[in-house]
Amino acid sequence: MYKELKKFKESNSFTFVQEDSLEEVCNAPETASGIFLVYSIDGEEKELIMVGSTGTVQNNGTLKSKNGGLYDKIVNGHQFC
Repeated sequence: MYKELKKFKESNSFTFVQEDSLEEVCNAPETASGIFLVYSIDGEEKELIMVGSTGTVQNNGTLKSKNGGLYDKIVNGHQFC
């Protein structure tokens, strides 16, 4: 669906509209860390509006998880306020 996501080992997506419950439609793993992309889609037009992450890459190339995971950051984060 989104060619950018093919670069990652695991990828998934979900759509969300104003009437949806983000908790119900979010399919992000609760324990995984990673990067998430948020697009605004209007018909055929797609615009990247946010890039978020959970965790930081360490000098040895491993990912250090922060509190919570992807699901927590997307659903309970403050990025959409």
